[in-house]
Amino acid sequence: MKKAVILMFIYSLLTVSCTKDDEPEPQETERTVFMYLPWSTNLAAHFAKNLTDLETALQDNILKNNRLLVFLSTSSTEAIMFEMEYKDGKNTRTTLKEYTNPAFTTSTGITSILNDVRYFAPANRYAMIIGSHGMAWLPVQQEQSTLKLGREKDYWEYEGVPETRFFGGTTPEYQTDITTLASGIAGAGIKMDYILFDDCYMSSIEVAYELKDVTDYLIASPTEVMVYGFPYHTIGRYLVGNVDLLGICNGFYDFYKDYQYPYGTIGVTVCAELDALAAVMKEMNSRFSFDPALLSEVQRMDGY
Repeated sequence: MKKAVILMFIYSLLTVSCTKDDEPEPQETERTVFMYLPWSTNLAAHFAKNLTDLETALQDNILKNNRLLVFLSTSSTEAIMFEMEYKDGKNTRTTLKEYTNPAFTTSTGITSILNDVRYFAPANRYAMIIGSHGMAWLPVQQEQSTLKLGREKDYWEYEGVPETRFFGGTTPEYQTDITTLASGIAGAGIKMDYILFDDCYMSSIEVAYELKDVTDYLIASPTEVMVYGFPYHTIGRYLVGNVDLLGICNGFYDFYKDYQYPYGTIGVTVCAELDALAAVMKEMNSRFSFDPALLSEVQRMDGY
């Protein structure tokens, strides 16, 4: 009788354990690639094309022990986070969270979004792709004040010209400072394998230096990026697994040399070298000065 009671008690514990209504713990993967698409005013249709291009790449079973999460702003006040996979012969998008008024222009807001990434797809390593407009290292407040002065138009304001892609939208309330991005990533306790900016003008030494402590590599363009963006259908395989930086660059170049608007520049910055570079520049600046009279002879990288 005692043995029967003990067996019943053990069975009861096992039953409670097996039927507990807790969510299963997410399994940690090798790398989570996070595609971050904050509200950018006029790029929604192009983001949609970027995502379908990525799905084309996923059909080659490139993810393996990697996961791909996307934060997509569907309006200026709403966004969704979902996971993209290719399984059982088809592409899937699994909704993980919906957002109302996400604070994507503040460091705490970015940290919160990245904490969601860590919760839904914990990994040994992380990487980040950012799609939006871009204006290099210019701070948002400066951009806001200069717009009020009625100066020459910015590149995204022209009509009747090939469209390009500012980090954020076309007006200051939807734009994010690079220092804010760096603080937001650091707040989540993440260091990215790479940050790829699918945005204009983001391959600059100032941007890289701001981000040097939160990413190993910066992949971006020093000039405009045409509105099509990066060709994810061909470079997707190089963004996951054994990341191939040269493959990303060559894929970008090969696509744009044959594109209807054959314009494209791309660079990779090794962020571990930036402290040494800053030391060299500090020494140079202590020994030499620039003659302002020669300013007109400095090569400009013009927009339109």
